[in-house]
Amino acid sequence: MSDPVMRRIKFALAMVALAAFVGYFVNHLNINTENWMWEQEYLFGAATPVGIDFRHGLYEPAQVLVRGGNPYTDYGLWYPPFSVVLALPFQLLNENTAYLAQVWLLVGMNIATLWLALKASREAFAEPGGSNGIDNLVLTFPLFCVIALWVETSYGFLFSIERGNFDIYTQLAAVSGLWLMVKRPNWLWLQVVCFSVAAHLKVYPAILFVLVLWKHGRRSLLPLTVVNIALLLSLGPANAGHFLRTLIGSFGFPHLWQGNHSAASFGSMVNGYLGPRGLGSVPVSVFYIAPIGIWVFACIYLLRRGFSNAGAVWLFMLSVPMMNLIPATSHDYKLVLLGAPLAMSLFFLIREYATSGWWIRLLQIAAVGALAAVLAVSYIRLPIDLGNKYPFILALQIVFLWALVTSSAIGRPAARLAGAA
Repeated sequence: MSDPVMRRIKFALAMVALAAFVGYFVNHLNINTENWMWEQEYLFGAATPVGIDFRHGLYEPAQVLVRGGNPYTDYGLWYPPFSVVLALPFQLLNENTAYLAQVWLLVGMNIATLWLALKASREAFAEPGGSNGIDNLVLTFPLFCVIALWVETSYGFLFSIERGNFDIYTQLAAVSGLWLMVKRPNWLWLQVVCFSVAAHLKVYPAILFVLVLWKHGRRSLLPLTVVNIALLLSLGPANAGHFLRTLIGSFGFPHLWQGNHSAASFGSMVNGYLGPRGLGSVPVSVFYIAPIGIWVFACIYLLRRGFSNAGAVWLFMLSVPMMNLIPATSHDYKLVLLGAPLAMSLFFLIREYATSGWWIRLLQIAAVGALAAVLAVSYIRLPIDLGNKYPFILALQIVFLWALVTSSAIGRPAARLAGAA
């Protein structure tokens, strides 16, 4: 590998590491500038007991089922039926011990998700005839360490641990499906199982079914139908009906606050600012149209070029912000979903910058890094007008699209690569 390539990799990784450090430092800067005292950091309002989402969303519904009750009619469960099936092993432990087990599962699943995301990216963006000297030890592993630092010290991750929330379950399943799509393209049924499990834990990953349809076409219809019906009926037809009615009803009652980065919450916050000042209001639909429009444009852009592994990774990256912004309730513990697309995008951008020296890639790395730093910081640490993460996630989606449509994002000319090696 040439010296300029190695220097560019080191410089780009240093930029990303700086972004991760800034997020960590700001979250843990404990100087109260009003009374000039050192205080224990406060990042979010902690619930009592700790792990309330795990207890109410996984453990207790499974406990009701084990005791012969109905998680929907007797408990008011709002998650898909398969989530109860998945939670049954926790019944081998008492509730508090099960929560501690959940904490370690969340740590491990975040790490595994990042590693699989980078493996999928490395496979998808691999160059014919070799990797031009950019091997696993030079880029993939150092980048993995940096992004793991960003995730495991970020406000969103700490929030997910405190609540015991299981959104990362869905992302690990989805990234596993993507990795299989890239590494084992003929394993259709297993790919469908991975994406379907994600969608039947939390509904929003269903958007990723477009990847399966794009890759396999009509061949995927039978597996998608069979697997999804089986998961929906995992607690019987009656409970499937209860879940669908609960799902429809939940759309109209989102929990709107600064730590909910959904389009509905941000639109409410914006209008709450404009209205009292006599500045009118903005239709909340505008805040839905923006991320959906970017995603639709990306789909058209990619689909017109035909399926490729690189295209699948790009579509995954551009879909994750939708998974954060479109559901009416997206509390900030869902920020852990962004670890995988951040790792994927930075792998591609650093690799491109290293082999070409193209300044626009460095600018894109800086943009992703700056947004990652802000997204790692609690709303408590930001000015109140910047506390909601919606605009930063939307900006990240825009940067992903910018990186995609920049010349050579799907395939790079061999001549340029040969000159960089």
